[in-house]
Amino acid sequence: MITFIIILLVAGACGFVLYLFMKRFKVLGERNLRTGLEKQYEAEVSDKEITARVAHVIKDLSVPLHKQVQAAQEISSLLEEEIAAKADVVRKEVTAKYEKVVVEKERAVQQVTQRYETANRNVKKLAREKKQTEAIVKSLADGVVVMNAKGEPLMMNPAAERLLGMKQGAGKEANLLQDQSEERVVSFLNNKDNEQGEVEIAVAGGTDETKRVLRSSRAVLQNENGETIGMVSVLTDVTKQKEIAALKDQFVANVSHELRTPLHCIKESVGLLLEKIVGEINSEQERVLTLAERNILRLTRLINDLLDFAKLEAGEMKLSLSTFPVMDLLTHIRDTFDPWAKSKGITITVFSPHEGLSIEADHDKLNQVITNLVGNSMKFTPEGGTITMKAEIVKRNNPQAPVMVRFAIQDTGPGIAKEDQAKIFEKFTQTKTATQIKMKGTGLGLAIAKEIVELHGGEIWVESEEEKGSSFLFTIPEKYASAVPAKPEES
Repeated sequence: MITFIIILLVAGACGFVLYLFMKRFKVLGERNLRTGLEKQYEAEVSDKEITARVAHVIKDLSVPLHKQVQAAQEISSLLEEEIAAKADVVRKEVTAKYEKVVVEKERAVQQVTQRYETANRNVKKLAREKKQTEAIVKSLADGVVVMNAKGEPLMMNPAAERLLGMKQGAGKEANLLQDQSEERVVSFLNNKDNEQGEVEIAVAGGTDETKRVLRSSRAVLQNENGETIGMVSVLTDVTKQKEIAALKDQFVANVSHELRTPLHCIKESVGLLLEKIVGEINSEQERVLTLAERNILRLTRLINDLLDFAKLEAGEMKLSLSTFPVMDLLTHIRDTFDPWAKSKGITITVFSPHEGLSIEADHDKLNQVITNLVGNSMKFTPEGGTITMKAEIVKRNNPQAPVMVRFAIQDTGPGIAKEDQAKIFEKFTQTKTATQIKMKGTGLGLAIAKEIVELHGGEIWVESEEEKGSSFLFTIPEKYASAVPAKPEES
């Protein structure tokens, strides 16, 4: 019985010791996971310490010494195996984590290397393309200027430096918006800063003979937010073209003026023959003379158009202002075209929603504008068509703006193609429709009409669709002085 009690006490003591060591093992295991478990297990829990602790506990139980030692050794052996097993598990976990970290780092290094190589290839490609672009720009005969939003040149090719009178390589050091008093650029950006299109530049020289005229084709540079960040200008020297155009206009004006007097004499002579003032003529002679008179009138209109346009371009056209009823003017023009309209079965109507509407303008010049427009409509409107002349006051949102009268000449002709509408008011221009139906004309009628309307302070435009007719519209200020600023008086 006593032996059985001793065995129970020894077993209880061993279990208690085992519990203490397992608890200690748990603490040590958690610590070793953070700082390197394997070495700390071996350092802190040695065989001698375990044996000594077990022997100390068992000694108090009055068990023979050799059995105490044997029990302690067995417990130490078990704990050692357990510690080794736990350490092996921890070692494998640490090794797996380390290998995973190494693999991830290698993968990251590969990705960075690939990105670097890709970026390096792109940089080299961009460098090659930049050199090619610079070589092309430098070899262009036209000048190219790239500026930032402040007007500071970012790039300027040699042709631009030469055209602007700069020393080679000086373009990047200059601000083209400043120092315009020097003999370089008299006016580089004489329109709105953000406006695109073409503008002419006068480049000053030492004398009038060395002045140059450049045409600048501009394009505004914008970022992804639509903000203006710069501008590109392509400069072309048009000095020779301007000189040739001036000589041509002068030649045409001189020839037209010289032709007017003899042509007038021929017209009057033919008129005397047709009126039988100088003697009787037979029917065949009358037919030939009528044909001659018709062509003389056509040639007279051509010469008058050339002279009028030359005066308008030279700024020599003067307006003779008077106040007159608009409906009287439109009715007179309708009556003038009435015989021609009846011969084609065309109906001409006149309309104005404002009774007694009057306007201050040059009566003859305004008559010339509307006559040109109605004449064009008569040429292109088919038999049985209609032409409507309309005049009305335009409502303006701004009460300070001058009151404008809008004229509209509408027809039921074939219409005008979109590509022709933008250039129809240029001189010597014929539309595709006019060419197809072989309508002859000088190409000056609409150009003259545009100049006269703008001289009055108005504007002219066309609204048309093919196969749906055309509407030519223009505005004239009701009071000329309210729209056209007065010139300063000379002292």
